[in-house]
Amino acid sequence: MPRVLGPVTLLSLVAACHAPATPQAAAAPGETIGPWSSEAPFERLILSWNIDVPQHGYFVVEAQVRRSGGAPSPWLHLGDWGDVPRAARGAVAFPGGAVEVDTLLAQVGQPFDAWRWRVRAAPGAEPRAVVALCDTPADFRPPGFVTGTTPARAIARHVVPALSQRSEAAEIAGRICSPTCVAMVLAAFDREQPTAQVAAALYDPFHDLYGVWPRAVQYAWTQGVPGRLEALRTWEAVEERLDAGSLLVLSIGYEDGALRGAPLERTAGHLVLLTGFEPDGRALVHDPAAPDVPGPAGVLRRYLREDLEEVWMRRGGLAYVFDPPEPG
Repeated sequence: MPRVLGPVTLLSLVAACHAPATPQAAAAPGETIGPWSSEAPFERLILSWNIDVPQHGYFVVEAQVRRSGGAPSPWLHLGDWGDVPRAARGAVAFPGGAVEVDTLLAQVGQPFDAWRWRVRAAPGAEPRAVVALCDTPADFRPPGFVTGTTPARAIARHVVPALSQRSEAAEIAGRICSPTCVAMVLAAFDREQPTAQVAAALYDPFHDLYGVWPRAVQYAWTQGVPGRLEALRTWEAVEERLDAGSLLVLSIGYEDGALRGAPLERTAGHLVLLTGFEPDGRALVHDPAAPDVPGPAGVLRRYLREDLEEVWMRRGGLAYVFDPPEPG
């Protein structure tokens, strides 16, 4: 189950910046540093990455931010992979902001306007892509934001096995919506493996979480499936990705009854897999919170688009976007 921070969840992210960063020359052995990227003022930054890492290797991903005319922050720890030495974990706070799990938050009213990334790694690790999402709280639900007027069109359902997180061990079943969605994606791309195995790989022992978003993206990459975090706020953008063969794992949250036909009456944070649209515009969704049974009570659900707009898009439209693997 995704975590919630304070009065707003980190599911409420909108892409004020969303672009792969091009590495610069390493500043020191084992380091790769991206260039400074200047953006409109933002108060939150989250990175996702696809990094090649050898067996038993490790890496640490950090970010540095600054304000116009100000000095850069220290390097701040946003994520890692593998058996990371304790000494390799860097700072997570400075006077201008702090990291909550995998998201850098500015002090209220003190936005940043530039960022860059750094990867520190054991020999053999190589960054292939680093993608950033940054936003301000006003971005994710601006006045007059309406998507429901977009005409619906059918998109053939991607063939995806239906997996339920409820089928796993009781001690983790309520916590592994993210690993279960990733397991469905891997199986759809002919990289099937047990959900428990995916959950073990995605588990972050430092935070005691299975739902750290960049870890989901990185694990899929280690299995040959490229991905990234995106914030999508139009159905056209969603349709483009589905048309291209991508699968979308949506971060949702809602109060009592806001998502009609869902297995959960309410949730502060949950992940579901979008696979297509019916001709009437209903979204075809694999909801891992449903039991592993046939028929409408099972994992495959048909949700109204206007409901998804409320529980997903109006919360920022954050999604894992997984692309088809390269042939061969």
